[in-house]
Amino acid sequence: MRDHNDVSQIQSLKGFGWKIKVPYKLIDTISQETSIYYKHWKKKKLNPDKTPKKVNGEIQYRPICESTGILKLIQKRINTVFLKKFPLPPCTLGGVSPYTNKDNAKMHQGKKFHFQTDMKDFFPTISNKMIFDMLVANNFNPPLSSLITRLVSLEGELPQGTPTSTSIANLVFAPICNKILKICERQSITFTQWVDDLNFSSQKEFHFLIPTILDLITDFGLRINHRKTYYKIGSISVTGLIAKNNTLLIPDDLYKRKDDITIPEKTRVGIRNYIDSVLSNN
Repeated sequence: MRDHNDVSQIQSLKGFGWKIKVPYKLIDTISQETSIYYKHWKKKKLNPDKTPKKVNGEIQYRPICESTGILKLIQKRINTVFLKKFPLPPCTLGGVSPYTNKDNAKMHQGKKFHFQTDMKDFFPTISNKMIFDMLVANNFNPPLSSLITRLVSLEGELPQGTPTSTSIANLVFAPICNKILKICERQSITFTQWVDDLNFSSQKEFHFLIPTILDLITDFGLRINHRKTYYKIGSISVTGLIAKNNTLLIPDDLYKRKDDITIPEKTRVGIRNYIDSVLSNN
């Protein structure tokens, strides 16, 4: 549950500084020039077993805007003191402790009909206006919402790679999640959100609801990755695991890698440990 006092007791910007234990004057100065506190680099995309993700043999990368120094400290405290305490829809699992990709996949076991979609460029598509509106909706006053928005956004977007990125993305998307969840509950559909990855499953046919679900997302200003959007009957891969009947299965390509001598031994040990952890929880 949300601790309303963390927000409602803040009557001024200085009070915000006191709450996160950083002087307001320093916060205000940093908020005017946040770009100097970021470093940009590319991070390998990883499979759930922590091995690099490849497409057509090419390792995939995602651009990272990592905050540094005092800005990173401020973001960590904003996340801990405020954002992590705000409620999220029960379908939101990605980036939420203690849930793992296995928990997400388990939700879709034993279902006949599946629909998956992915939000393209999820983080940078979240604008500073979306962030501001989310903060106001969570009872921050406008001046404080404006200050926090400056502290957690970069060039009008939500950067990927900061302590606040996933929490803010989840909170911004929460109203759409709740609308989708209501539709799914009426139709006995299981729905989970794993950051930008949305999964739906049911024992009943529900393809007729797909346009409504996608319209809710795009009307909000987010984009769909049509290459990763499909409807399927039968078992399906959910966050790197195959959800089938009442068990989780390891994809064949991953299972083969555990004994691949061309892969470093440390990596193979990690793969085997991951496989054991999945199978032991079935």
